[in-house]
Amino acid sequence: YNITLTDLKQPLIVHRVRPKVGQFRREQRLIFLIPELCCLTGLTQAVSDHMMVAKNIELHTRLTPRQRLSALNDFIANVKKSTEASRILDDWNIEIGSSSLRVTARELETGYLTVGRGEKVKIKDGDFADVIDSKQPIRVVHLRNWILVYTLRDGARAKNFATMMKYRAERIGMRVSPATTLGIAEET
Repeated sequence: YNITLTDLKQPLIVHRVRPKVGQFRREQRLIFLIPELCCLTGLTQAVSDHMMVAKNIELHTRLTPRQRLSALNDFIANVKKSTEASRILDDWNIEIGSSSLRVTARELETGYLTVGRGEKVKIKDGDFADVIDSKQPIRVVHLRNWILVYTLRDGARAKNFATMMKYRAERIGMRVSPATTLGIAEET
């Protein structure tokens, strides 16, 4: 790629390749990455923990199918208008259609969730978190003996998870005993 590295003594980033589901591999495969040629993606922990930021991001990432289709068609139109993008696509011998592909589909009916006392609750937009928080379950199963395994780096998250789990469980009449915790090193 004709790139000159600026720091020849920089430590490499080691990525341990995990075998795909159903694939067995005895030897561990390692990929070594040069940090100055990498860029971070995703969100920092501080941003992820900030509730207002998370809600604003959700507005842009949780789109309805119509919104997603509109955004895709806008993207296609922008690529078509861009002379630079058109030139690059021509160089690669790639052609983009004028709109997204139309397919015949069917819309599924809204589902129902059966909760305690046989009550059926209609699920809105595939999200039943509010139903779980507000309705009694069919049967409560208490969690008395359980283990929480986490990486040492995620100790605070594990503690928050256990606290939130206990809080949510109590709201539906479930008792959660304290977990046996096991913090493990990343390399294990």
